[in-house]
Amino acid sequence: MALAGTAAYFCAQLLRLDYPYWSVLTVILLVMAQYVGALQEKAFFRMVGTVVGGVLGYLATGAWQQSPVLYLATSFVIVAFCVAMFCQSRAPYAFFLTGLTYIVIASSGQARPDMSWSFALARIEEVLLGVIASVVVQSLVFPCYANRDFVTQLRLCFGELADATRQTGSVFRGTQTGLTEALHDFPTRASQLRTLLRFGARESRFFRRDIASYAQMVSNVVRAANLL
Repeated sequence: MALAGTAAYFCAQLLRLDYPYWSVLTVILLVMAQYVGALQEKAFFRMVGTVVGGVLGYLATGAWQQSPVLYLATSFVIVAFCVAMFCQSRAPYAFFLTGLTYIVIASSGQARPDMSWSFALARIEEVLLGVIASVVVQSLVFPCYANRDFVTQLRLCFGELADATRQTGSVFRGTQTGLTEALHDFPTRASQLRTLLRFGARESRFFRRDIASYAQMVSNVVRAANLL
């Protein structure tokens, strides 16, 4: 975070951008993602939300700021829609950034509606710079790959299933009075596997090529655990 933030701030100053702290804030929010694939997904949604929110903020402020009723009604509809989709969409972060960026551009451009385009452009430039710095540092300097952790987690799941199978056999043979909780954390592992699949698909085309097989493998492991 420190390295990416410093790089983003330095480049923002070098390019003489107006709001360098927007780049640093973008870095702080993005690099909290643990995996390279997770950061790439978050960066994509942040960029899409920023562009859409910036364009909407520019259009609404430039066209309707002198008509308070229409302007406030439009702002209400846009923000309310983004909040609703944040709770229901498969890409909540993109809708969150759309609403947030719209508010930033609308509030910044109220004093000078004719210059709202400059605030929108500056916001997009700063966020893009923060995204680039985050992705480069996370991918090249301190990479943590979801596809590798997927293999590790899958091995742990197989180990737990093997232990549970042996204990089940012991119960039937009468050598053990009850099952221990060999699968006590298996639901958590299964959820982690599905998350790692999604992020891993963004990191490697080789992993993405076999993702259907991996997904089927996870389903089979979960079925086996349910039978036990």
